[in-house]
Amino acid sequence: MNIQSDNLYEILCLDKDCTLADIKNSYKRLVKIYHPDKLIKNCHLDEDNSMNFLKIHNAYTTLSDSDLRKKYDLSCHAGDRSYIPGVMKTFWSTFMKSDVKNYLDNLINTLNSKKYATDGHLDIHVYTECDIVDRFLDKNVDMNIQTTYCQINKTIYFRNDITIFEGDGNIDENEYGNIVVHVDINNKHDFVYVKSDMYKHIYISQNDFDDDKINFIHLDDRFIKLTKNMIVYDKYIILPGEGFPKNTFVHHTKTDEKISRGDLILEIHITP
Repeated sequence: MNIQSDNLYEILCLDKDCTLADIKNSYKRLVKIYHPDKLIKNCHLDEDNSMNFLKIHNAYTTLSDSDLRKKYDLSCHAGDRSYIPGVMKTFWSTFMKSDVKNYLDNLINTLNSKKYATDGHLDIHVYTECDIVDRFLDKNVDMNIQTTYCQINKTIYFRNDITIFEGDGNIDENEYGNIVVHVDINNKHDFVYVKSDMYKHIYISQNDFDDDKINFIHLDDRFIKLTKNMIVYDKYIILPGEGFPKNTFVHHTKTDEKISRGDLILEIHITP
């Protein structure tokens, strides 16, 4: 794509012999990236990006209309590739760059009214797996997810069983689906877990128990000293905040804030 080009075909990443379906598909794909709604969501809306969207919309408006396309092709043949149809010519001659935001506000409301598909038919489901240690350490991975129109890079935090990226799925007309990422845990350490709380059996000899040598090595290799005084209900030791990072369920931006965690429950078994 050459967004700086004055050739409308190049702006839409198309050849001159493209079909109407090619024009519509390319426009939908580019709108997914450059639509002001999306740029505002990702904090990328500025005057340059706003002008890029207008160029894309101008190219689509011209090439999707058979009469305007013929006039444009004739102007290109005559050596003038900067032909602009009447409605867009009025805009370019009337508005200065500082007025782009107001124009885009109206354009969003009248041209591209956005709504989410509620029946899930436009959703993209992605399945991945992580080691239980990775979830405990709150690790993440960058994934390239293919939609109908483009490939999107997303950061997936293993703390979440399900992460939903609203409006980033497939597009049909003015309906937007979601990307739904499912994370399954590869549990090699015999933990039982419910959401962010973790549960594990530990076995201690009678001699070690009598000598108050109840030790536990956590998933991050920390040595945790336990004592008999910590036991409740005859056989349990509860360690608050030593479980998994708590699920956020939807798209989450990592910060330096302290992670909220569930609890770790150890069930003590005394062996001879």
